Amino acid sequence: MTVEPGVTVEFRQFQGLWVAGHLQAVGTAGNLIVFRGSAAQKGWWRGIQVTGAGSAQADWCDVAHAGYSEGVGIAALGTGALTIRNSTIQARNLPATVWGVWG
Repeated sequence: MTVEPGVTVEFRQFQGLWVAGHLQAVGTAGNLIVFRGSAAQKGWWRGIQVTGAGSAQADWCDVAHAGYSEGVGIAALGTGALTIRNSTIQARNLPATVWGVWG
């Protein structure tokens, strides 16, 4: 799955994105890709879960309001690669002392 620069992906409450194939989300400094909840509330949606041999590349992305169940914005739960660059993970459902990426 490819998400183009400038796209905003909005999730309903308790929903998430599970990646078993490949997610390519490469924005630019002037055209971020945004993954966020449909409400601006910490932990609104579950976040992005890279599972099994799935892989994901996130560059110039903003992940906000995630962490409903797993508590993180992006999680690598399998053996596949997860690459994050120039991106922010914010307003997640965790204490400030815990990172927004797991895996």
